[in-house]
Amino acid sequence: ATAKLNLWLRQDTPSKVPEYATHHVGVGAVVVNSRQEILCVRELRMNYMPWKVPGGLSELGESISTAAEREVLEETGIPTKFHSILSFRHTHGLANGRSDLYFVCRLDPIEGKDENGNVVIPEPCAQACEIEATRWVPLSEYRAMVDGVDGQPGHPMMSQVMKVYDQGLRIEEKQVSSVVPGRKPNPLYMPVVLKESD
Repeated sequence: ATAKLNLWLRQDTPSKVPEYATHHVGVGAVVVNSRQEILCVRELRMNYMPWKVPGGLSELGESISTAAEREVLEETGIPTKFHSILSFRHTHGLANGRSDLYFVCRLDPIEGKDENGNVVIPEPCAQACEIEATRWVPLSEYRAMVDGVDGQPGHPMMSQVMKVYDQGLRIEEKQVSSVVPGRKPNPLYMPVVLKESD
């Protein structure tokens, strides 16, 4: 644990140093393989749905894309490549009374080929300390679950996210230079304008 003390030296203005972190930044990942199956997990505790997309909290200084790739690899053992952001939500009053920014990202699984040129889809493996089970779920089964068919409650947020996925909509990451001397390039997330051919 770390404790820090600070003293604002300008007595004529209030301190601008935040007293505490105001937000958590979380990521979730929609990973769909070439068989049209979505990568899902069931956590060891607090499962509100039979399956959910993998994800978790970003680490200090970690980009959204890196956090999403890391969380998927940790929870399922599946290597992925960041594709885009599909959506995000901003919720207040969650863990530790903080607000939560949760980015749902689209990631592409890294699939291989066998000696005959056939696609090889890696088999997921559940992270022992957090995940009870993981598997590739047919997209039709996942959609039925989040849409709430047959009187089931569904998952309104993920139902909307899957509509965005189906339409091919996305927010892409682009590295841009900073105007501040010595500062590294920043990721800028921008919506993609679909052309008639898309």
